[in-house]
Amino acid sequence: MAKLIGLHGKMHTGKSAVAKLLKRKDPSRMVIMSFAGKLREVLHALSIPEKRDTMQELGQGLRDVWPWVWVNAVEITVARHLHFGYTVIFDDVRYPNEFQFIKNEGGLLVKLYADDDVRWERHKTSDKFDSHVTRRIWDERQNHASELMLDNVDLDWNLEVNTNNLSKRDMNGVADALAITIQAMGNINGRRNLDS
Repeated sequence: MAKLIGLHGKMHTGKSAVAKLLKRKDPSRMVIMSFAGKLREVLHALSIPEKRDTMQELGQGLRDVWPWVWVNAVEITVARHLHFGYTVIFDDVRYPNEFQFIKNEGGLLVKLYADDDVRWERHKTSDKFDSHVTRRIWDERQNHASELMLDNVDLDWNLEVNTNNLSKRDMNGVADALAITIQAMGNINGRRNLDS
């Protein structure tokens, strides 16, 4: 049964890694999406370089005009994927309405977290590393609304994972656990349908 999965976490907690590992479990039936995907399309259409600061400013600016802009931008595509039996994985749940959208669709919500020092070390070894970005600048970026909106909010996560000490093999284990959970949820929903 098709499912919707939302992964939340700050930069370099492992959201994209888990999404990619999970997709490998069933590549023909899983799709990775992001709420920022449409934002990237806008930047590309306007020939604006895709930089994190630019994305945060434009994304938040449009969100200030219409808070549901990025959820509305993906709803039809998500409905189509689910209708055709795909599992949709969002690797960038950052705002309460994004969380609520996935929850309302009966999706699985996962929070990944890691200490700032661990995330900074991961950033320094990532392909997006920019030597002009000092730790101070990086720390300042952590204060953008997109990084803070789900902090200190009591949300009903299905799973919370501390990724501080997780190796790539451990991250694969997280993906395995999510795949099993998706299957179990599908079986439960299938039984409910049979009992109706």
